[in-house]
Amino acid sequence: MMKYWFGADSPHIRFLCVIFLVAALNIFLRLNFLPLTISQDSESYIGTAQLLSGEEVRAYPGRLLKPLLPLGIALLAPFFDGDMVAGFLALNILCYFLLALTMYALLTLFSADRFLVMLGTLMFISAYPVLEYGLNLYSEMGSWLLFVLAIFGSVRYYRVASWRNFSIAFAAIALGLLWKEYSVIAGIFFGLVLLFESTHTWREKFLRIALFVVSSAILVGIVAWVVYAGYHYTYVDWLRDAASVDPAQSQYTFYFIAKSLAGVFLLGWGLVFFG
Repeated sequence: MMKYWFGADSPHIRFLCVIFLVAALNIFLRLNFLPLTISQDSESYIGTAQLLSGEEVRAYPGRLLKPLLPLGIALLAPFFDGDMVAGFLALNILCYFLLALTMYALLTLFSADRFLVMLGTLMFISAYPVLEYGLNLYSEMGSWLLFVLAIFGSVRYYRVASWRNFSIAFAAIALGLLWKEYSVIAGIFFGLVLLFESTHTWREKFLRIALFVVSSAILVGIVAWVVYAGYHYTYVDWLRDAASVDPAQSQYTFYFIAKSLAGVFLLGWGLVFFG
């Protein structure tokens, strides 16, 4: 597989080189011209990473319900003399390059024109939200990576309903559920794919859906039980905390919604205006 994508005779190598060069340029420009944001969320992820590293710090049980991000920070920080902020940023940069590769792979499922696929990937990784929030001290980058990988596996499964493609989608969703709640949407999408693909009987479809749901629930349930046993904190508490945000700080306004729509599609709006 690696030789197919990165071998000297790979039909993709030239396009991937351009994508990775642009990604590196984006990182350079982002980190040199836009400041990093240390928010309350950032502090809670860093604090949880310190806790997982064995430090005596405040516990954030809500972050422990989805421990992969702080665990990744904790694993990378030793390469930067224990600097958790550097570990956080390094993790997001690594996920950024992997996101670029995964988006390229996803788009190849829809077009044989590799130049067009490259342009689509560049538009995606150069979008304002990806640069501003993904390459920042937030949890988005890794969750986007796993979301796109889940869609990749789901589309492949819809075309060829093999256990290999099932495993790709399932693994991405299961890991995503331990990173950020975005993977719930990917899970619903994959469930619909399992239901409507045409090569299996209804019994086989429901068995695969049950396997997917039960296995995901067991994985999430194990982590939730560990957190409850240690801190008496559950997803009910997490939802209650999420609902208690000060309304004055809400960004559900026309300005922020319009700003988000403009930013998410960014360069893609040019294609819309030209039909």
